[in-house]
Amino acid sequence: MSDPTQAEATASPGSTFAFLDHALWRQFLGADNPADMARAWLALQCRFIDGATSGVVVIGEPDVGPFAPLAYWPGEDAHDPALAEAAERAMTERKAVVQGDAEQAGSDACVAQPFFVEDRLCGVVAVSVSGPPAEMRRVIRQLQWGNGWLEAMWRRQEHAEDYI
Repeated sequence: MSDPTQAEATASPGSTFAFLDHALWRQFLGADNPADMARAWLALQCRFIDGATSGVVVIGEPDVGPFAPLAYWPGEDAHDPALAEAAERAMTERKAVVQGDAEQAGSDACVAQPFFVEDRLCGVVAVSVSGPPAEMRRVIRQLQWGNGWLEAMWRRQEHAEDYI
């Protein structure tokens, strides 16, 4: 398994934590395009969130769209209709949302957090999480802090296009 995001999906907790984090950070910081950066960023976010089972980053033309998935975790086959629904709702409401029943045994909740650049909706990140309702507030907080990197990615892309 040469892709750390794939290795992460099968690794036992704690067995390769330092290796995976180092490799993911290296991928993230060395990414030369938004899709690679978003994949590594999402993998890091999901490593920071206890109970994360899947995730998606969606971006589009600010405030206009169309909005489309840019990255999935743990892999490209992680399409989850519940995540898509939570992402759509967060973009429509322009705020963080939690959908699902985290209290029901074996059930996941979907947490979605939109990100903005200069008050323009640029996209959303959504993560499916197993955990108690109280944990969902921490998930939102983690995604809010992490969204600063998505804003930086967006601004870097806009800046690069100014000089092409």
